[in-house]
Amino acid sequence: LSNYAAGTFDAATMAFGIRNVPEPRQTALCEIHRLLKPDRGILGILEFSEPDDSHGVLGMMARGFIRYIVPLVGGILSGAPQEYLHLQNSIQDFPSPEDFRTLLESLNCPGHFQMEPVTHLNFGSVQLYVGRAIGGKETLASSSAQQQQQQQQ
Repeated sequence: LSNYAAGTFDAATMAFGIRNVPEPRQTALCEIHRLLKPDRGILGILEFSEPDDSHGVLGMMARGFIRYIVPLVGGILSGAPQEYLHLQNSIQDFPSPEDFRTLLESLNCPGHFQMEPVTHLNFGSVQLYVGRAIGGKETLASSSAQQQQQQQQ
């Protein structure tokens, strides 16, 4: 992504992938932030999580489905049970929805994401995170200056 200038994109989206980004995830999130237009670039992330007890009986059923049924059936149908065990483990290891939202809001890249409330889908097993890239003008200005210097050379 280093080929792109800061502030190039209006939006960035990711579906079911951020939990597979190695720690520290902040590095990747800061790079996404750098590429978004300051104060108006939109981030959208759709990701699995373990439903908590606030989603009632259906949330508990969804949690059981993710933990036991998906790995079993997915492994049988695909012939690749390890991949489905990875899915289950990566979901369990991913931060809670509020913790991940807090991570996005507390980035110091320079800048952070101003997040909307998390949208819980599928009885709490899927979340939609939407935010706006705030700050980063310093990065955009220095990146533009660097590009101009490179073009003059």
